[in-house]
Formats: sequence, C-alpha cells, structure tokens
Amino acid sequence: MPGIARRFSRLEALKVEHDLFADNAFDDIRRFIENELDADGRLGDIKEFIEDRMGVLLDNSGGLFIYIEVIIKFIAAHGDTKLDVANEILGSKSHAKAETALDGLYRTVIKAAAEETNSWQTAKMISSFVLATSNTSPLDARALHAFLPPPFNIAFKTFEEILKRMSAIFIIGADGVVVIHTSVLDFLGDETRCGKDIFVPLDEVEGSMATGCFEIMKHGTRNAGRQMNRSPSGLRFNICDLETSYLPNNEVLDLDKRITANISAELRYSCLHWLDHLRSSLGTSQSSSDEEEAMIALTDFLESKRSLFWLEVLSLAGNLAAGRDILLGVLRQSSSPKFSQFTLIVSQLRTHVEQCFNAISTSTPHLYLSLTWIATESKLWDVWQADFPKAQILKDPIRRSSRLLLSISCPPRVDTFTLSPNGKHVASGSRDGCVTIWDLVSGALVGRTQVITPPNAFDGNKCSDNGKQRHQH
Repeated sequence: MPGIARRFSRLEALKVEHDLFADNAFDDIRRFIENELDADGRLGDIKEFIEDRMGVLLDNSGGLFIYIEVIIKFIAAHGDTKLDVANEILGSKSHAKAETALDGLYRTVIKAAAEETNSWQTAKMISSFVLATSNTSPLDARALHAFLPPPFNIAFKTFEEILKRMSAIFIIGADGVVVIHTSVLDFLGDETRCGKDIFVPLDEVEGSMATGCFEIMKHGTRNAGRQMNRSPSGLRFNICDLETSYLPNNEVLDLDKRITANISAELRYSCLHWLDHLRSSLGTSQSSSDEEEAMIALTDFLESKRSLFWLEVLSLAGNLAAGRDILLGVLRQSSSPKFSQFTLIVSQLRTHVEQCFNAISTSTPHLYLSLTWIATESKLWDVWQADFPKAQILKDPIRRSSRLLLSISCPPRVDTFTLSPNGKHVASGSRDGCVTIWDLVSGALVGRTQVITPPNAFDGNKCSDNGKQRHQH
C-alpha cells in the first residue's frame, strides 16, 4: 500500500478535485429520453405524451438514470396499452425524494405483474428468490421455477409470463435472472420500502431455498406433479452414464453434453449452495418447525448414499474443491448444537475427499473405487456399505485405516496387479513383460524391471512380505 501511495503522489500535478454531488445528470437523462422518443425508439409512438410530461419524469428521477431506464422498459413492455400505463405512472405529481419515486416505480412493476396474471404469491416468491440468489449465483428462469415449493402448482409457461412482466426490474438471461440495479435488492429487502404485500423475510426465503436444495438433490424437483416439460432427476449413481472407468474426465469426449443433459441447473446449484442457504436460515426468526425440517433434510442427505452421489456431480462439474470447502464450512459450525451432531460423519467425509482428491477430481469413477480404502469402523462405511457391499475387497489389516487414493499412470496393457501384504505397495504386470511397483502412500514409482520377453504375458503376480519383490506364477 505505501508503494502504491508513493506512485500516485507523482501524479499530484494532474489531480483535479471534483464534487460528484454538485453535478446532476439531468441534461444527459433528457437526451436519453429524447432518443427513446425517436421514430425507432421504444416510446416513439407516444412521443407527444412523454414530451408534455418531461418535467415530471426529470423531477421524479432525481438525476438517477436507473429510474428512467426502468420506467421506459416498463412502459415499452405494455405494447398497445403503453399510453394508458404511461398516463397512470406520469399523471401523478413529482415526489419529494428520488428514492421514494424509485420505490414507487418498483412497486408498480411488481404489482402490475401480479395483478395482470392474478398471481400475487408467485410474483412475491420470484422476487424473493432473486434476492436470495443475489448472494450466491443467479438461477435461470427454469431453475427458479424448480425451486417453487409444493403449494405453487403452476406450469413453467405461466411462471415465465409472470417473470417477463417484471422484466423492467429483472434482467432475464440464459445465465440467470438478476436485478437491473442494486437498488432493487435494497427495496426488496426492506419492508418499510416495499410494503407488507411484497416483503418476504429473508430468513424465510433462505429456509425455503435450503429445503429446496435438499429436495432437488433427492428428487430432482420440489413438486413432481408440476409441469416441468422435462423429467427431473436428482442425485443418482453414474448420473452421466459413463461407459468406462478407465478414462480421466478430460478424455471423455462428450462429457459437457452429458453434464448438460443429466445435471440440471437447479441440481448443480443445489449441490454448490445448500450450506449457504442453510446457514442463513438457521438461528433467525423462522419457526422451530422450519428449522427442524431443514435439519432432518440435512441428516437424510449426509447419512445416505446421496452424499456420495453429491461428490460425483461436483467431480464431473469440476467443483470438487467447492465440495471440500462446503464440508469444512459445516465443521466450522460444529460449535452450534444444530450442527454438532454431524461432526463425526462430516469430518470423515472431508478426510476421505482430501485423501482421494487427486484421483476423484481426475476421474469421477475413481470416487467409487475409493470406497475400498474406507475404514470399516468408520461412520461412512456404516452409511454406504449397504449400497456398495462389493467394495469390501481388501483384507482387514488394510481396511482398518483409510488410505490415500492416487491416480497412477500404469504401463499399457496391464494384465494383472497385486497388493503387498502390508498394504504399502502395488505391483502390476503388463504385456511388455515388465513388472512395476508403486508406493501406495505417495504414488511414487519404486521400481520397474523387465522379467519376461514379450509376447509372453503374466498370468498372476505375488508380492513378497515387504512388498519390494515380485514373484510370477
């Protein structure tokens, strides 16, 4: 910082003081409005009406471009009824404060969308979801629709129509729905500004989002009866239907297409942000029953095979590091009675991810190969063994402590391999007649030697007790 300050001091002669609050943007706003009144502008067909009320527009804007942009978008969106809408908004007298005018405009947009579609509750829910996801990452329209709780039995087409009618304050894009200006977030988050008929307490919204994340991970949707125009899918084994476990993720040629086809935006979002919403909802003003529902959902998630499928999705999407951070986040909440019950299983899950991170992030199917390294006395094994009983392939002395799983680059055409009795080394025999031994802790190559002249192949290997020698039979 001192170095930066010294360098800026050399520019002292170029510095000019300017009071941003002494100026206003009224001239620029006027020119902006005039452009919109041109024949090809958004308000060209009601030019005379707008020109007559230019003073009201400028006064209400208070010099804020966002006010003018929202009002023009709102009026223009009403097509043949532009004049009626403009008359309703601009027929009133000027407001004392620009913020008051802006709040009134935001209310008008939401109220019009709600009343025109007879969907007050849905309009409120959409607004609250956009507010909640502004702290995480935006969701597109279809994903927002998937998060609607069960009482909202509306088709996506209806939902989309309500959302479009609020396009004056929301930017609706393929990458997500976001507010047109941060002042919309301030408005939605303050009951004194938006009013009781629009306001939804943020902790309630966060609770709904948290429960929605767990339901979407379990079922793919919060309401199977809702018209989704597609078959929702929650977390499941081999979600992208990979045909082989021999390829690293970056060599699966159509992996991106498989991810798009099988992992919805709402499922991916749920995998990444369930903890964000859960933390924001607990310990606030929401009811004890809502808290209990959220904690039951968390228990069901962690103590089932879905926690394993969750890691699969994160690995496929290249977000395994985020999963590691989420588990750490849960552990950091362990001082809270609500989270302390999960300390054991989450700490074991995080340790397993750390030990196998390289292998699982390189090739997602290695997640299931890593089950052979889980200690049989662990909570994880209690949770997963019923669904993956064949994972118990290693001898007891090896399985009693979880090991580090590594991706090791093997020679081509490996015919056979074996583990040393002490569990510290692995040896492979390949078609080229070579035996290769690796250290299982570090993944380092211990040695490689030619013992048979091709084309003879190995039909089996056996390691010596110290794991350093190989016997062929």
